[in-house]
Amino acid sequence: MSPDTQHTLVAYYGAKPSRLVELLNNCQQLLAEQCPGRFQPYALPQLHATLVGLEHVPGTRALNRNFKLLRGESRRMDISGYTQELESWPGWPVRIRFGGFLPQQSAFASLDRAPYHSSFGIYGDIPVITG
Repeated sequence: MSPDTQHTLVAYYGAKPSRLVELLNNCQQLLAEQCPGRFQPYALPQLHATLVGLEHVPGTRALNRNFKLLRGESRRMDISGYTQELESWPGWPVRIRFGGFLPQQSAFASLDRAPYHSSFGIYGDIPVITG
């Protein structure tokens, strides 16, 4: 494997539960209606949820790209730590909420923005839902 190969841990790539398929179909239909001629839906098997981004700084094998870009820190990725954390997380199965956040709800942040302001966005030509 090339040292520049990037990795991401994803969920629901490929086959999905029927209720998730219904949600994704509805979301893509709404986007197509709201952005006529500008939104090209993905095939459902291609849609996924990113659990852990394991992208590294190009030319290195283990320096975390996101820490470098977003925090200016050179940190090695702790793959076994990520694995242990995921395996021991008491919240399985995962419940995901898409949208509908109140301004005062800030259980998590995405790029330092509360979910009320960042649960949906179009980045270039890619729509992203954060839950």
